[in-house]
Amino acid sequence: MNNGALVVALGMNAAAAVNGYRAAVISEAARRGLRLVSGSLSDVAWTAAGVAIVDPIDIRLTFRRGLGRADLDGWALQWSPEHGWSMCCPSTHLPVRYYAGPRAVPMHLVPRVADVLDWAISVLDSPSSRHNALPPDGVDLDDDPAALCRLNDFIDPHHPSHTYQEFRTPDRPPFAPARIRRSVVGNAAAEGH
Repeated sequence: MNNGALVVALGMNAAAAVNGYRAAVISEAARRGLRLVSGSLSDVAWTAAGVAIVDPIDIRLTFRRGLGRADLDGWALQWSPEHGWSMCCPSTHLPVRYYAGPRAVPMHLVPRVADVLDWAISVLDSPSSRHNALPPDGVDLDDDPAALCRLNDFIDPHHPSHTYQEFRTPDRPPFAPARIRRSVVGNAAAEGH
């Protein structure tokens, strides 16, 4: 499932669900004494292969030196609906590691927050042969409604503004009805023609 398909599946709440998932992972890391910083939510980035568009549906986090686990500093932790979580260290030539491997099921693409951080720490603590060097193959989030529900559960119910912010116009306050202009036909009907 690519980013566009996730937006189709969850509608306008897709970005809010992903943002909630991002915030939950950052919060759990802080609880563990780890420091994760988020990359920009959308951007145009220059890569060695050219230009890449960073989609707000993707999560891009970077470990920074904190109270615990200085060895995680600089490691990138990323999520997309197509591959789930992955981790790499841009300053090394180590291969990207994936939480969900080739035999993954949809729930592996949206693991519990604690499991994401347990896995991220284990990438450095155990031999690389125990971690998936290949991305998931042939699995989509929408293959299991429970996987989409898990992601949807990250929407913050106490912050309902996220849904309209993506699509509202600056000249109209939130939840204000749209101005409807009368058409020529409507005006003619009102005048009795």
